[in-house]
Amino acid sequence: SSSSSTSPSSSKNNMSAEQQSAAMQQLSEKWKNVRFNKDGTIKTVRGAKDSNNKKKKEKKQPKKEEGPKPQPIASIFELSLLGNTSPSDFRLTTPNAPSCSEPIDADSISFTLVSQLSQDRIWMLPYHCKRWGDNPMSIVIFTDEDAAAVKDKLVGEGCSEEHLTVQTVSKTRYDPQGTDYPVNVLRNLAFSKVKTTHLVYADVDFWPSESLHSILNIESVKERMASDAKLATVIPVFQMNRRCRAYKDCRDDNIPFMPKRKDELIRLIKKREASTFDPTNEGGHGSTR
Repeated sequence: SSSSSTSPSSSKNNMSAEQQSAAMQQLSEKWKNVRFNKDGTIKTVRGAKDSNNKKKKEKKQPKKEEGPKPQPIASIFELSLLGNTSPSDFRLTTPNAPSCSEPIDADSISFTLVSQLSQDRIWMLPYHCKRWGDNPMSIVIFTDEDAAAVKDKLVGEGCSEEHLTVQTVSKTRYDPQGTDYPVNVLRNLAFSKVKTTHLVYADVDFWPSESLHSILNIESVKERMASDAKLATVIPVFQMNRRCRAYKDCRDDNIPFMPKRKDELIRLIKKREASTFDPTNEGGHGSTR
């Protein structure tokens, strides 16, 4: 079981169809000359071609001492997504992903906890680390902070240095206007670092039970997973009633009552202090009863 401390964050893009089209056109113009080497680095574009497809002559300039190379405005992964300008560019497969058709042995089944979040929710990650245990985690944060610096802080708060992977997407570079939250970019970037056979994806607001990883590693569960490479498991989600009436961040009031195990959750449900998550959303969470 999982618990939610707050309602999941979401942001909507209020751009009109015309504005979205204009934005995509700008991106297309911006990156149309970008080419990539086999190792994923960006090729240098020496000059644009004229109408006769002839390269413009470049004036020889005196050689200058080479300074630090300019950093690309976005990562190679972001560029691959931002460069999509038509439905035909949408990819149905992930390069270098493991096969879903080859048989797999139950003993090799393993799990990575995957999540994406904004900077204001970084404080939740040490709780995820404690509940998930010393097991693989892949996290992507929408922040201008350096990924290595964020990981160092989290390791200092109890997360595993060996098993925690932290990546960041620059908020300033990706969304300087502050109008968008690129949930798909963040999620897919987190997926790209998964090295286990399976992953558990959850928004950071949903805290796993302390026993979730051990339950997933029960022999019968792993054998069932190994029997069908395309099998997906739905983990039920619950929400706890707020411990403060005012709509504010009252984490100090809420966290001590957050259930860590199924028996604690059941006690809260019996006292009507917890329920299935978003019970009015039958289409999204109706399977949790």
